[in-house]
Amino acid sequence: MRIYFLLGFLSAMLAATASAAVIAENGKSDYSIVVPHRAGHHKLITKYYREAAGELRTAFKETTGATLPVVSEAEFPPSQPAIYIGATRRAAALGLDKLGLAPWETVTVLDGNDIILYGEDRLFRKRAKDYNDLQLGSVRAVSLFMRDTLGVRYLMPTASGRSTARRDRIEFSRTEPLRDKPDFLYISGRPNGMFYDFANNFLPMPLYGSYGGHSHDRAVPAKTYFDSNPEYFAIVNGKRNRTQVCLSNPDVRELIYRETLKRADEGYDWVQLAQADGFAGCECPQCREYLGSDTWGEKLWAIHRDMAERFAVDRPGKKVVLLAYTVTRKPPEKFKEFPANTVIELCHYSQADFDAWNSVKGNAGAVVYVYNWGYYKDEGFSPSLPPSFIPEQLNLFRKNRVHAIYRCGFGELFGLEGPVYYAYGQLAGDAGRELNSALDEYCERAFGPASADMRTFFDRLYARVNDGQYPEPDWSDFMYGATIKLYENQRLTVRRYPAAILAELEASLAAAEQAPNLDEAQKRRLHLTRIEFDYLKHSAALAGAFLKWLDSGRKEEDLPPLRLAFDRRNSYIDSLYGSNEKIVYDDFSMFYGRPRQMLLNGGRFRGLMKGAFGAEFTPEKW
Repeated sequence: MRIYFLLGFLSAMLAATASAAVIAENGKSDYSIVVPHRAGHHKLITKYYREAAGELRTAFKETTGATLPVVSEAEFPPSQPAIYIGATRRAAALGLDKLGLAPWETVTVLDGNDIILYGEDRLFRKRAKDYNDLQLGSVRAVSLFMRDTLGVRYLMPTASGRSTARRDRIEFSRTEPLRDKPDFLYISGRPNGMFYDFANNFLPMPLYGSYGGHSHDRAVPAKTYFDSNPEYFAIVNGKRNRTQVCLSNPDVRELIYRETLKRADEGYDWVQLAQADGFAGCECPQCREYLGSDTWGEKLWAIHRDMAERFAVDRPGKKVVLLAYTVTRKPPEKFKEFPANTVIELCHYSQADFDAWNSVKGNAGAVVYVYNWGYYKDEGFSPSLPPSFIPEQLNLFRKNRVHAIYRCGFGELFGLEGPVYYAYGQLAGDAGRELNSALDEYCERAFGPASADMRTFFDRLYARVNDGQYPEPDWSDFMYGATIKLYENQRLTVRRYPAAILAELEASLAAAEQAPNLDEAQKRRLHLTRIEFDYLKHSAALAGAFLKWLDSGRKEEDLPPLRLAFDRRNSYIDSLYGSNEKIVYDDFSMFYGRPRQMLLNGGRFRGLMKGAFGAEFTPEKW
């Protein structure tokens, strides 16, 4: 969301002097890119200032042919024009560090001929490792500048993923500061590289000490306590369970609470507090009696609310994030108010879910944990949602004042789902952006002369995924033992991708590959799509042959075609891996770096395809 408004005295002062600056023309520029001197900045922040400056320098070179030097502010004469990045003395002189910017909010200023790109840059974790542990508002400001002024697009997190277009002249015009605050505090999950993530509004969540969803088992790890204190662990089906804890035990509750304090003391502003995955209540007499006849959902809400109240006293100003998941999907019935330091993380996010939570008072709002993508779903390593879901979901989130989004799964299929990933990021960053505009832009920038054929390819592909409804998986049922009907995921594949449809898709992709005047980057993007599409074709062929053999009563005459489909698919997968542990293409690990066996299996959890999907051809066991 772009917000234009005056910044008080700063705007008034600049308006009289700033209008336009020609940064580069005809392959030349008088500008330098200036980064702060290291003094006063954490070494990681300094590192990413330098990386952002280097990326900006490359973008200028590719776009205009001009080479802009990167220099430290301590060595730069202020009489020359420059693009300043981050917490420079130049930014401080304009009072940008006094604006009180929100996390990831940016401000861009033209002062005379100087351009200042600024955002709050903050270290949360004391032991930060990479950009995901930092708030880098200034680097985001650089990514916005590259997008809006230079026309740079980041289509994939690959060596050929950046798209630039040659321009003879780069001019930056402003009469007042430009301030940009994202609609969502973060859209995080699997990182795919700082510049791809920032350019597509997939911002990290460095303020949030998340455990990926579950903190109980992290607070009471089995490797530390199972042998010495077996009473800490839940009795499930008559036996002590290594991942579930006995919540009636006061020592266990104290360990969980102390872990929450520890996480806050590491520097996080938000800390996750949530039951272990696949939660199972302890069967011991004390747990059955604990908090009376309440269900385990009610018991967990009461335990977590009490911890949140303690946390508000012990760590004022910080927030605790409670997971609404499986047994805690629904709001508590015994009470209707949480402490004001509580954030609810919804793993179920229909309008009915939002309506139910809107009646609960006191909490500091909601974030969501989405299941849009992932090889754990029924589709395995094939597209899971059509682009049409994007505006529906994001509008739902905006309507219900969702603060932030965590993606469970993302990036397995940049060849087949790249347009969907790109459109999701673009519409998340701009509530007014049209879906077709983002999809068109992706195809035009990614494939150039082949864009029309690739748009046809993707339209045909996503039409197969468009069932009209996009229900979220009921992970509550799945985590408690309910699985999809045996082979139903293979039947889904066969329904979506019959031979005639695959032939149409093949024709569109082949036409794109034969388009004239493709450059090397466009060819490499096409080939990445080709690799994933051929995997999909082989998987659909194997599923079809297997189900035909199965449904015919395992007739002997249907076994040779099944063996042929099996051998072709496995040979294709072997050709992709060779002797490597990952499929590396274009300096990028495809299929999210999953090992050979995972691709043979077709996925994991609900995406696991049984029977003929595997390393061995053993029909006697199927």
